[in-house]
Amino acid sequence: MTILFPLSLPSAKSFARLTLRSRNVVGVTESPYSLKAQTQDFGGQRWEAEFTLPLMARQHAEVWGAFFDELNGPVGTFLAGRPKADEARGAVRLTPNAVTVDGGGQSGQSLDVKAALADTAGFFLRGDLLQLGTGATTRLYRVIQDADLEDGEAQLTIWPRLRIAPGDGDAVVVASPKGIWRLVTAAPEFEEDAAGLMQFGGVAIREAL
Repeated sequence: MTILFPLSLPSAKSFARLTLRSRNVVGVTESPYSLKAQTQDFGGQRWEAEFTLPLMARQHAEVWGAFFDELNGPVGTFLAGRPKADEARGAVRLTPNAVTVDGGGQSGQSLDVKAALADTAGFFLRGDLLQLGTGATTRLYRVIQDADLEDGEAQLTIWPRLRIAPGDGDAVVVASPKGIWRLVTAAPEFEEDAAGLMQFGGVAIREAL
């Protein structure tokens, strides 16, 4: 049977701890005399993370072990978000299915969106997460400036830069948004104690570009 990627995370247990970072590829040159610095933005941006799993009974741990084996190291991909940030903080959380992309062909770190709603201050708040795309095109973004909804429109400033130009009217997912990821190395090791409880080591992952 062919394995179709991206996979979904197992529902058996969730992360015990998640470390998430936003990586930017930026060069810095500092004068040895004046100590003034010059920076060069090379444009690379990527989510990176590590997660740990709780101590689990075999019935749950074997599901996770099979999931890691399905991924075949960095070959396969999977969808995941931040379980503790599955709801926006801005007012958009009250109507999470109402937001769509406003205009095709967009690029960079601005995203125009629309919603058939009344003017709303604080529609998105900085730090809110959103998802564009589905399946292999799924991407996770963070809103980095507050944005109000005016006349049914809002302009979001996001990180990272848009990976793919969204289509006009594409859904903007704000409830349990996800990105697409892959393992950095092979499947993590696990330990099993005398009681049969299993513990996986830390799992390093990165955005699948």
